[in-house]
Amino acid sequence: MLVLIGALLLSLVPGILLLFWLRKQNTEPGYNDTYKLALKYGFLSVFPVMGVAFLFSLLRALLFPNLPVLAREAYSDFIIAAFTEELVKFLLFRKVLKNSKYQYSWRDAAAFMIVVGVCFELLESLVYALQTNVGQILVRGVFMLHAGYAYIMGKYYGKAAATGKKGWYVFCFLAPFLLHGFYDYGLTPELTEWNDNTVFISVSLALFGLFLLIRMVLFFRRARTDETYTRPLYPQLEMEKTE
Repeated sequence: MLVLIGALLLSLVPGILLLFWLRKQNTEPGYNDTYKLALKYGFLSVFPVMGVAFLFSLLRALLFPNLPVLAREAYSDFIIAAFTEELVKFLLFRKVLKNSKYQYSWRDAAAFMIVVGVCFELLESLVYALQTNVGQILVRGVFMLHAGYAYIMGKYYGKAAATGKKGWYVFCFLAPFLLHGFYDYGLTPELTEWNDNTVFISVSLALFGLFLLIRMVLFFRRARTDETYTRPLYPQLEMEKTE
């Protein structure tokens, strides 16, 4: 038990360090206020996730009671888990932006989305610690897949807002949803019994998650001095506030 607790605490360290690093990405007071708002909604996200997941589980029981095992697991992984979690995180991210009094930039928006994702992952890790082993707990801490999904969501949401190309709004949700769903589904015991090569789906996506973390760091470093990423996404709001 002590080993499990130690592994859990160790797995939380990368996420906590990432949150501190994101806090230092901008020194403006307005950024700090919105950052705290993202922390708040990120930690609260577990509650609506549980509620929506319960509703989708109930829907499956009522409408699809006799699904074949692989179809049932696909529903669980893609709908109850991936779709629910990504949807709730996205909606709470939108709530952070809506309630922000700060004229956030493309770079800031990406940071706030990642904060929401990491906070959710930290609390989710507490739940997974009761259901898994030491190795998987540590893998979750290292790869921080929710941070990678949130990076995609935040970056391309900002791109949609900055360029006016609405297709990026679709991509910013669809890409994390599919990555999340296929990662979970690749670890389904029934699927690996059918073909044990399917586990490489999840292994590959986990490694891709590490690649996303590297890309995330490079993005923030590059964006620090690029006006494309640092100017307000909605400057007209600032004009309205000063009138």
